[in-house]
Amino acid sequence: MENIVIKPHHLLDILKLYGKGIENFVPDINYNHDFYLIGNMVVNGKVEFIRFTRDCDDICRPCKYCKTEKCSDVVAFLSGYSKDEYNKEIDDELLKFWGLRFDMDYSFNDILVLLSKELNYHLFKKVWKHEQEDAIQFRNAFTIMGTYKVLLNYAGSKG
Repeated sequence: MENIVIKPHHLLDILKLYGKGIENFVPDINYNHDFYLIGNMVVNGKVEFIRFTRDCDDICRPCKYCKTEKCSDVVAFLSGYSKDEYNKEIDDELLKFWGLRFDMDYSFNDILVLLSKELNYHLFKKVWKHEQEDAIQFRNAFTIMGTYKVLLNYAGSKG
């Protein structure tokens, strides 16, 4: 079992894609980040403890856009908005909503249980306020599905 440092929205992105049906994450040669590595650890029951951060995480560090612990990429659908700024807003809202703190270790299983209770349309609508309605509905449905699939994987890996 591993410990990971991750941005809250990255965790939800992994769960969303897993809920959508991606069973095995592969490297992204355009970004050169470790989304695939962390994603596979999450969905295969390999994470014991998780620490949330609002800065570069275990996914970002090797990315070509990770400069001095900040993302230098931009948000395509928001003119002039940096991904670093946008993602920090999202991550701050998520942890506030869940009553969690950055830079603390949490049992990953406890986080999955929390998410299974706290993920809902209201959260996604509030946090991803700049996205289109269909994107919010997609994110909501598939993230919830992915969370339950991962919870089942963790339950199976325990016994």
